[in-house]
Amino acid sequence: MKYKELIEMLGNPENYENLKPNTIAYEIMTDYGSNIDPVEGKDLYMILNKDSTLIDFKLKHWKH
Repeated sequence: MKYKELIEMLGNPENYENLKPNTIAYEIMTDYGSNIDPVEGKDLYMILNKDSTLIDFKLKHWKH
């Protein structure tokens, strides 16, 4: 799958942090609990090669 097809299917990525080259990210879920700071979340990382073709992905689940 090419970068353009990813954008058409999932929308614009949320590159909100320092990512490795050729990596785009999508926020899947963020839980704020009863605070203003997030306590849990899930992010989807898509890794592309130099030709902008998807070669791998990772789902990162984090908790504070």
